Amino acid sequence: MKVFPYPHGLPHQIRSPEILIDLLRQFKVKNDELGFDGILMFTSLNDAYDPWDLAHVVAQDSNQVPLVAIMPNWEHPIITARKIVGFQEIYQRPTAINWLTGLALRDYEKLGLNMEKEERYAKLGEFVDIVKLLLENHKNVPVTFEGRYFTVRNHKLSRLPKFPISNYVSGTSDACAQFLSMRPGFMHLTMGMQPGFEYPKTARAVGLGLFTRPTKEEALENFHKKLQLTQQSKAYGKLARANTDSHWKKQLFETADNPEGIDGFFSQALLSYSELGFLVTDYKETANYFLELLNRGIDTFLLSLIDSDELGHVRKALNLVKKFTTNT
Repeated sequence: MKVFPYPHGLPHQIRSPEILIDLLRQFKVKNDELGFDGILMFTSLNDAYDPWDLAHVVAQDSNQVPLVAIMPNWEHPIITARKIVGFQEIYQRPTAINWLTGLALRDYEKLGLNMEKEERYAKLGEFVDIVKLLLENHKNVPVTFEGRYFTVRNHKLSRLPKFPISNYVSGTSDACAQFLSMRPGFMHLTMGMQPGFEYPKTARAVGLGLFTRPTKEEALENFHKKLQLTQQSKAYGKLARANTDSHWKKQLFETADNPEGIDGFFSQALLSYSELGFLVTDYKETANYFLELLNRGIDTFLLSLIDSDELGHVRKALNLVKKFTTNT
């Protein structure tokens, strides 16, 4: 089981550089102490930092493996392949990549991009295929690739990766399913868990917000204390709702105005700079939920947490997963 916690509200705080860097440093120290694997790195057009900049902050003086979000619109695949190798050599550890197709609608407008979902996955497909050809070029011969979106002619990297690379792709569309079917070894990441959500059989990783305590009552009380909804955050939530064409985000926003939650799930967190809703419950039910997902073949978890203080509570809940597994 791999666990990548990250700070709640990262899309907002990433625009306040000092706050973000401090948050990441707090998380990486506690992550190391508690045995978590790494931290998820978001990306968008308005971010103060490139995800690779933040990956270096996380990896320095720690054992963490950042899960880096990469878009095919930012750079040429040769540059991405080179960054992966460089990161591995500098920190002597594996890399984890979250390959993305989606952007906020306003970001597409700023970049002059007008692509349907199928075309986005086609572009990402060319991108990752070139990266793969370059990184797996064990015969050390120049690589040539003529595509619709990217071209490489007679190029090879000066070094190849020495450690494993974990590749994740998120989505619920037919285009995502086709992308994954053509690329064995890429893991399906499902974001946006909501009440009654049925995880696809292909899912191997999930993203969700988590707030857990010894009892449900304590979890609910503290969750509402920590999740402070302001006029500014509500305005952001309204903007975010109109600024996406993501199917799973639209589903989440359908229940975002419900302060009572549904079956322990609170998507109201989307109104406070979160990308995900939160599961709010006790340690035991948290452990049971993780066990259910593990039994479905899902073994990687991206956990949005309100702050670094939540890491200790998550560890206590996940320790129960180990205990339950051992007892059975």
